[in-house]
Formats: sequence, structure tokens, C-alpha cells
Amino acid sequence: MVQYAGQAIFLVVADSHDAARRAARKARLDYEALPAILGIREAIAAGSWVSPTRTILRGEPLERLASSPHRLQGTLELGGQDHFYLEGQVAFALPQEDGGMLVVARLSIPPRCSTSWRAPSAGV
Repeated sequence: MVQYAGQAIFLVVADSHDAARRAARKARLDYEALPAILGIREAIAAGSWVSPTRTILRGEPLERLASSPHRLQGTLELGGQDHFYLEGQVAFALPQEDGGMLVVARLSIPPRCSTSWRAPSAGV
């Protein structure tokens, strides 16, 4: 699925630059126009996630809330956002001979270098 303008959608391997250009010109693509998802509520309704969701759970919050004498209900919206869309453009992983991965990245947020972020992105 093409997700943005300029996204790489195929790879050409050739013996020369000229041969690669000729091969690339032979590509024929068919696109199906899909509705744009521009807001968080639309994304949730469509089940459209950037990455798999994660739940951090400690104790039994649902049971505790259900038995609480005082409860509030509502919605909280925060204006902040994670810059995930930039990070994939400036990082790459190189498989190593020992089976590991060398991640080369230029990131605006150093904690993003943690294994918990890299492993799912590399499919390991």
C-alpha cells in the first residue's frame, strides 16, 4: 500500500544506471484511491495503526475502578505528538554476521535508540 507521495514502491537492480532507468520506465502501477484518514478518531474507527498497540498494565485497574465509590468519565485530548514519521527516514539497520543488527540512526530523541523501539521495527 502506498502511504505517502515519494514512497519507494519497487527496486530495480541493473548492471548500469542507464539499464536501471530503462527498466524503471517499464513499471506499470495501478492505484486504488482510498479515503484519507486525517484524525485520531478516524484512525481508531478504521483500525489503522502506525505500529501495533501496546498496553501497560499493573494490578487490576478495571476491577478497582468498578468497585470505586467515586468515578469520573470523559475524554482527554493532548496536543502533543510523537515524531515517529520522521524517524523511519533517518535510520537503517544492517544485519551482522553474528545474527545481530547494527542500527545507524540520526534521531532527535536519544531514548528512541532503546531496544524496545528497534526490535519491533526490525521484525525481531
